[in-house]
Amino acid sequence: MTVSFQSINPGDQLPIVVKWETVESIQRFNARAAADTQEDLGRDLDEDSAAELTLDESVLLAYVKELLAKAFPPESITSPASRLELELSAPVHPEDTISLCGKVVSKRENDAGGLVECEIVIENHRQETIGRAAAVVVLAL
Repeated sequence: MTVSFQSINPGDQLPIVVKWETVESIQRFNARAAADTQEDLGRDLDEDSAAELTLDESVLLAYVKELLAKAFPPESITSPASRLELELSAPVHPEDTISLCGKVVSKRENDAGGLVECEIVIENHRQETIGRAAAVVVLAL
């Protein structure tokens, strides 16, 4: 399916992304994020500290980008005119299953092209909202 500025409309649903996090997956993702920022997270976790382990925000941002990549061409997401903001209200812990879903809230034209505004909601397996993202994606007119 090819998405175009003309074919997309406010109210359209975005694809759903579901992720299950474990101690191992969180450690692996956080280690990658730490390597990018030069932090040292190379420590072993005991049972108590594993309970305090949370998923790095950069990983959740990557999950939002994954959702957007399922709906829009890659160049529209990486365009300099596109933007993405993430606001978390609760952490992701080991054994959490999270789902990301969203919708198109508006579209408009400007010098960069067709701007499509999207809202994304991140929920845990208890159906608690743990974050929200706002994205503006540029599509060719």
